[in-house]
Amino acid sequence: MQVVHSAHIGIEGCLRKVRECIYWPGMNSDIKQFILCEICNKFPCAQQKETLIKHKIADRPWQKVGVDLMSIEKHNYLITVDYFSNFWEIDYLENTLASTVIRKLKSHFARYGLPCVLISDNGPQFVNENFKQFATDYDFEHRTSSPTYAQSNGMVESAVKTSKRLIRKAIESNKDPYLAILDHRNTPTSDKDASPSQYSLGDNVHLKPYVLGINVWEKGKVVERLDERSYLIESEGKLFRRNRVQMKETPSDVQMPKVNEQVTIDFIGNEIETPVKVENKVESDRQTRSTRNNLPSKYSDYEMY
Repeated sequence: MQVVHSAHIGIEGCLRKVRECIYWPGMNSDIKQFILCEICNKFPCAQQKETLIKHKIADRPWQKVGVDLMSIEKHNYLITVDYFSNFWEIDYLENTLASTVIRKLKSHFARYGLPCVLISDNGPQFVNENFKQFATDYDFEHRTSSPTYAQSNGMVESAVKTSKRLIRKAIESNKDPYLAILDHRNTPTSDKDASPSQYSLGDNVHLKPYVLGINVWEKGKVVERLDERSYLIESEGKLFRRNRVQMKETPSDVQMPKVNEQVTIDFIGNEIETPVKVENKVESDRQTRSTRNNLPSKYSDYEMY
């Protein structure tokens, strides 16, 4: 067997070689036991890939987050991804010190809330006393992946790949990388029926802000009642959606607007004072005096012309 295994060609190779010239009972088991030598174990073939173990699904946004560092065009960035929504944030790092990484993470936690679990690799930014104290102060569990086995933090690795691809394509096409990130956040994912922004923030991120600074009320017509207090208004050929508090009726009697009824709408959402019905007292008094056709009793002896 030493001659057969002299070239360390492996178990299957040795078996094929021996079967051509010799056989004895229990030959396969004997050769397999003998070939488990130290040199073969020192230079083995690649291990068979294990089946993936899925992370426990988070119950809410930013309950479990993953973080990692990446480099684009010799610039370092920190990427932070939410395991619940796949919503990720990217931050430019002036340096890769632990204090800089901690400062960026504090900003996100103040905005979205404290996580229960934070997963990272074993980089020096994450495995040190400062980050350990940071996890204690902010009350979250810090988990690290196995060294050189980034697959165990697959969510953040996928976010790194996606962000690099988006930024490089935007730079190559002379586009704004931030708009590319915005479009990605508003795009529904393949395994969910909503976008990362909807899962994380509750709604899509608007592409254009609401126009402010207009204090002039404009007339419009109610086209459709969308729900209890929301209406679709047509004004100057354009359609607007407004709440009941952002409209006031043209007539003095205030009621719930009806379809095709003339209204005046507020384009900035100021609070509306309910119009008060004012009676014409002068006209009312004049009408009362003009209907006085009977003389008082003390003037019964007089005739009225």
